[in-house]
Amino acid sequence: VIPREDDPTSAIGRGWKSTYLSDDKANAEAALQKLGSSWEWLEGDNLKTITATVPAVRVDAGPNRTNKKTFFNSMVAAYTGWNDSRNYGPKAVQLGDGTFCDPAAMDDAVELMEELCVAIPWQQGDVLLVDNRTAMHARRPFTGPRRILAGLCRDQIRQMKEGVVAFVRLEDGKFQINEEAAEILSSIDKPIIPICVAGNYRTGKSFLLNCLTDLEKESSNSAEAKGGEKFAVGDSTNACTRGIWLSTPIDGADYTKVFLDTEGLGALDQNQSHDTQIFALSVLLSSCFMYNTVGTIDEKALDSLAAVTELASKINLVSQTSTSPSLSFPRFMWIVRDFSLALKDGNGGSITSEQYLENALRIQICTSDSVIAKNKIRSSFVQ
Repeated sequence: VIPREDDPTSAIGRGWKSTYLSDDKANAEAALQKLGSSWEWLEGDNLKTITATVPAVRVDAGPNRTNKKTFFNSMVAAYTGWNDSRNYGPKAVQLGDGTFCDPAAMDDAVELMEELCVAIPWQQGDVLLVDNRTAMHARRPFTGPRRILAGLCRDQIRQMKEGVVAFVRLEDGKFQINEEAAEILSSIDKPIIPICVAGNYRTGKSFLLNCLTDLEKESSNSAEAKGGEKFAVGDSTNACTRGIWLSTPIDGADYTKVFLDTEGLGALDQNQSHDTQIFALSVLLSSCFMYNTVGTIDEKALDSLAAVTELASKINLVSQTSTSPSLSFPRFMWIVRDFSLALKDGNGGSITSEQYLENALRIQICTSDSVIAKNKIRSSFVQ
């Protein structure tokens, strides 16, 4: 329960005007609704709020993140500190089923946090940068005058805003699904068309998806056309995307489109088994699967597609409507980026992009093991 105005005698501190940056109750209610919270107005303009059920443990997922589980919540702060004329800490925190927390369990959490606490010896002029996705912060009681300036910043992942979230990550050979992404998909009541882009790392897959997302929003007259949620785009040699990421759903008349951004193949810190699993899952999740390459279609590009030929041995496809696996696999598109050469055949005549692809996939006559292996890759597309 928070008052209208700030209350410096309370550990909560801020009133609802400061919290929701408005003195209008309607604006405060709109902010609460967006957060999924429920509320009740009490006497004296006090506001009682109940947040939506949130996970106590989250995964610090994303490019250049730790991908570790973190105790990401303010349960202990509320339980031990929210004691004032309006609130009683032990009644301020509830479990997902509506029951109150076990006092013994909360005492254990407090004790563990005390053991792991690191005290920073503040000096005048110091600047402390805290990553709140991996570490909590708090203040000890103090005496004497003190003035601290605090600010918030968002890292690369948070700049993508709400909606673009981690979907699937691969840890120790096992896929883990992000609950937030699963909730987004389960809330869609129309047929879903997943459009996925895969390919080697650092070849512009995320940038391509951002362009496609903007085009889709424009064509669907979305209120969020141009800008809004974006997949992370990096400017270094390090892989930017980890696992599979999900875009904001784009509503159509009869269906909903979502874009899937995948971890790039061939990253220096991953192996072929990891790449094959990500690639195979991407194919299975897609209605339209786009393979992104840079430059010409060459032997290296075909080598990168070796995972496709392994799908038959890794996937047991069961269809209730058809015995033909081709009806269940996605439409395949090969995106050739930054192609600047003239399309010519062996005699110098002009050819189409389709003919260029057909020529690149033509079976080679040779008995060497490497050529036989590449022919298997070619034949998987020709068929």
